[in-house]
Amino acid sequence: MKLDSILCYQYNMIREHRRFSIQDTSGRGNDIEMEVNWNKQVAGNKFIKFQLAGKEAIISYNHLWTLLFMTANEKQQEDMLPTKTERVRIYNTLVDIKAKKDIKKGDTIRIPMSISQNSKGQLLIKP
Repeated sequence: MKLDSILCYQYNMIREHRRFSIQDTSGRGNDIEMEVNWNKQVAGNKFIKFQLAGKEAIISYNHLWTLLFMTANEKQQEDMLPTKTERVRIYNTLVDIKAKKDIKKGDTIRIPMSISQNSKGQLLIKP
């Protein structure tokens, strides 16, 4: 199966044995064969077997993902990360504290605070 056919699997985990061919863009004909779930021990364990010129290497899915992430530009990295959108209400306020010890009695300490509230009513206070 050519790599172009992988696009249909983009958001679905491949659960059965599959073999893909990645075309050598240099034109030298050194296509890479990629194989997943080739036996029961590796099925579902996220290992990928690569074959090039009769030699094979087995790497973990996490190592491949890390390599792809490191070589991606900022926009591609954003697309690779899962995102969750949530509405948040932010309140900015000042909190006054009157000290009774260690500072002159009667002095006021003013602390700016930002209070965020999500749709579930949970509060996050940032001094």
